[in-house]
Formats: sequence, structure tokens, C-alpha cells
Amino acid sequence: MALVLGNGVITGLNSGGLPDNSVNSSDIKDGEIPFNFKGQHSTLASGITDRGANNRSYNLTSYINSTNLSSTVAVLIECFYNHGGGTNHGYWSGNIYQTGNDARYLRSYHYDWYYNSHSDQFWIPWDPTGSTTLNIQCLGAYNNGSSNQFGFNLRGYLQAES
Repeated sequence: MALVLGNGVITGLNSGGLPDNSVNSSDIKDGEIPFNFKGQHSTLASGITDRGANNRSYNLTSYINSTNLSSTVAVLIECFYNHGGGTNHGYWSGNIYQTGNDARYLRSYHYDWYYNSHSDQFWIPWDPTGSTTLNIQCLGAYNNGSSNQFGFNLRGYLQAES
């Protein structure tokens, strides 16, 4: 997703945009967008096979040090799916959000995929002055193949330059 400069504030990660006043036009010099992407791979959840007990919360200070988290404006979350074979179903839908912010709805539906895997990545807006908790809320899941599994990974974060 591209970041678009408009009206003095960088917006465009999703319909919610960045937190208000997180970047002003005076922060942008020589046409550069003052952000750093920090990539990483941390498993948040794995082996999800059905809806039961799959609402989860994660304190991101366990994955991103608090100094970096204090200037983070978005986190990149990966939804990973492994289809273990056969003519069967693998469905997951839910919300991902920072406590106190709007939820980002996502879904991943697969049928008859014969031993394949798939991943989608989503930018989740992050308020650096807000909660350090990321929530993954399962609204619905159905997997009738015992080896069909979903998982969630933290793939990185977007940090405002200071």
C-alpha cells in the first residue's frame, strides 16, 4: 500500500489512516517520507484449527522494544494458512486491532487446495501513545481437515523518524 501525502498529513494505510497529527508537512524534507520499516519475523499464534478459544491479545513490548514501539505508527501482520490436502474447508474471519483503535476486518477462505499454503499481510494502524496490546479476535472459523491450520506473525513495523 502506498502512502499518499495530502493536506499536510500522511494518510493511506487503510481507511482509518495514521493517528491524527502523527506526521505534519513540516516533518517532510526534500520530498522524503520520514518513516523507517523494521522487518522481523515473530510468531504470534500458530496451529489455529477452529474457533474455540482463538481470541488472543499480545503485548507488543514482548516483540518490539518499548523505545521503538513509542514511535511506531503501523504494524505489519501476516495471516498464514496451510491446507493439509483433500477436498475440505479452511475458513477464518476476524478482527485485528490495537486496544483502543478501530478494528481491521480480515478473512481467509480456502477450499480444496491440495497441500498448499498462503499468506496475506495487513498494515494495522498503531497509535504510539496508546495501548501496547494487539488483539486478534476470531469471529468465525471452520476447518474440517485436521491438518488445515491458520497462524499469525508479526512481520515488521513502520516507525516515524525522530
